[in-house]
Amino acid sequence: MKRILIPPSVFYNAMMRHGPMAIDDFGLASRAHTIKMLLELRAVNQAHICGWQTGEMGRYRAVYAAGPGKDAPMPRMSVEEARERQYQKRRQKREASRPKPPVPVLPENTPVYGMWGI
Repeated sequence: MKRILIPPSVFYNAMMRHGPMAIDDFGLASRAHTIKMLLELRAVNQAHICGWQTGEMGRYRAVYAAGPGKDAPMPRMSVEEARERQYQKRRQKREASRPKPPVPVLPENTPVYGMWGI
């Protein structure tokens, strides 16, 4: 299967027609290709980050606009978000260090009662 690569001009024209767009809004190609094309447009000052929006899982994602301009700064996390992330990291570390319970091994010919038991 031959992959069709979309030139940066298509992304630029889409932003000119539809206004500022996030990466997921393009929907023209794979995500990696979209990021590459937007980086190329930013390198030649044809696109810039005009704002940020909250995406899945509460992470910020950039909203791109056509034309030259100064990139909007990424917003800082609120205190609640920072506390939640720290808590999640501590919880994951604690779960990873906790020993797993051993799997019980029954002697042969022992009847098992339960869902698939005798």
